[in-house]
Order: sequence, then structure tokens, then C-alpha cells
Amino acid sequence: MIEKLIAFSIKNKFLVLMVALFLVAGSIWSMKNTPLDALPDLSPPQVIVQINWAGQSPETVEEQGTYPLVSQFLAIAGIDTVRGYSTYETGLIYIIFKDGTDLYWARSRVLEQLASIQSSLPKNMSVTLGPDASGVGWVYEYALSSKTKNLAQLRTLQDYYYKYALMGVDGVSEVASVGGFIPTYQVSVNNDNLVRYNLSIQDVAKTLKNNNNDTGGRIVIKNGFEWMVQAKGYVKNLDDIRKLVVTTRAGVPITIGDIGRVELTPAPRRGMADLNGEGEVVGGIVLVRYGADVYSAIGRIKGTKNKCCVRKICYYKDNK
Repeated sequence: MIEKLIAFSIKNKFLVLMVALFLVAGSIWSMKNTPLDALPDLSPPQVIVQINWAGQSPETVEEQGTYPLVSQFLAIAGIDTVRGYSTYETGLIYIIFKDGTDLYWARSRVLEQLASIQSSLPKNMSVTLGPDASGVGWVYEYALSSKTKNLAQLRTLQDYYYKYALMGVDGVSEVASVGGFIPTYQVSVNNDNLVRYNLSIQDVAKTLKNNNNDTGGRIVIKNGFEWMVQAKGYVKNLDDIRKLVVTTRAGVPITIGDIGRVELTPAPRRGMADLNGEGEVVGGIVLVRYGADVYSAIGRIKGTKNKCCVRKICYYKDNK
């Protein structure tokens, strides 16, 4: 057999040479275009549904959120198993489909079931669909630290600048923020003042909700030009909140500042991020899409990282 193969190769030198060149060219193309990953993705298709319900215990989240949703998702075709986990203020439901199921088909089926049960869930409960990533989609991490910015300012930069810059990278599904402090406005109401002015917490909440909004009016034509009428009502600082009018007594306006204390405080948190034992930092976790070329995506992420510097705050550390 080997002798015949050698004899055939000698008689057809040009054919053998062309086959060798074709194999070399194919190998070079494969080396440049074959998707690379540190860990092969052997996980089955899964869809994650997240429940957020502020201030609720795990038992309440389980009874009114996780259990009804799990029961509804069991009717989806092609599922292997449905797992629900409930913790403080949060619930996670993992819907695992059979091998070979298209992930985006599975996500559309989950959305259909979610839409049918959404109206029966508590109004204050938020139910969202997780990113279109696999179980090994966690591919990149970074940290923000600075000697001139505090953790709240770094978290603001992460949530409103760096995160959206990375979300625009091809192949990135989601960027999760960790660590730092989320700035929030807090109104501490004095109960004695509520009794004095015959008000309730609902009155204060309604005032805060109705007075933090921009709205538009009609168009006024003047001198051949259209002038758009707008009412600017977004709250921009603490004084804007203090001046909001809750009610009037004998023609005198009663404001938020008259019945309570307005402060800028960090939102409650249940975790932190530390970098190499050097102290607390703000971090980000990048998830790539299901089936994406991880190696190429990481290269694009690093390229974006080098461009995302603002006010001397860079991705890893600011020593200035």
C-alpha cells in the first residue's frame, strides 16, 4: 500500500504539490479564524431570570415570585430542568434546556411565559431576563482605583461611562459592576412635623415622584419660527428636593425641607471588591455572548479599555 502511494505521488508531482499548498493555506486560515477559548463551553443552553424586590425576605420572594415563575416556566417545551433560588431582595431562576436547543429561541419562549404571568406578580417586583451568555461567559475583569476620587465617584464613572463604552464592543453581552457606593438621595421625615401638618408618608412619596420629571407642551409660532414649550422639572441637587412643595397651610407652602432632612447617602450594599489586599476598589465583570469568539472579544475589550480614560482616571489605577 505504501509503495503504491509513493509511486502515485512520483507520477503526479504537480497534483501532490497543489494538495500540499492547499493544506498549508487551509491551516494558516484556520489558525487565524478558529475561535479560541481558555475553557471549552460544554454547558447546556440556559436562560437566567432575575427577581428584584427591595426590602423583602427570602421567604416572601420565594412565595410570591420564585415559586409562581418556576411553575409557569415548567410549561416551556424542550427544557431539562428549572432551578429557583431565593435570597434577600433577590431571586434567581435557571432554566436549563436540552442540548442542541437554540439559545435565542429559548429566550423568546421564556419571554412569552413571562409576559403571561407578569400581571399577576406584585407591582413592586422587578423581573428581568439575564444576559445571553453561557456558564463560562465570564471572560474579563478590571478594577478602578484613584487617589483623587472616592468610591462613590468611581462607581458613578463605572455605571455611566465605562460600562456603556464596553457594552458597545462587539461580542459583549453585559458588564456587571461590583464594589463602591451607589449615591442616592435620602429623605428622613420628622414624624412630629407630619402630625403637625396632617401629612402622611404617601404624601411625601407622591410629591417626590410627581416633581421629578420633564414634560413638553405645545409649539408656539413666533416670527416665522417654531418655539417648543418645555417644563424642566428634573431634580438636580439636594436644594431642589428641599424646595418641593408638599401642601399649603393658610396659603403658606409646606416643603420637603420643612418636614424632613434631605441627604446624599450611599445605597445599602451587601458586598465589596478588594484588589490584591491594597484596599477597596470599584470593579467590572465583562460577559461575552453565547457562541462568541472569546479571544477576539477580549482583544476588542482591551482596545476599548485603552481609549476609556477620563479626568485622569484609567481602568486599572490612577497614581496622580
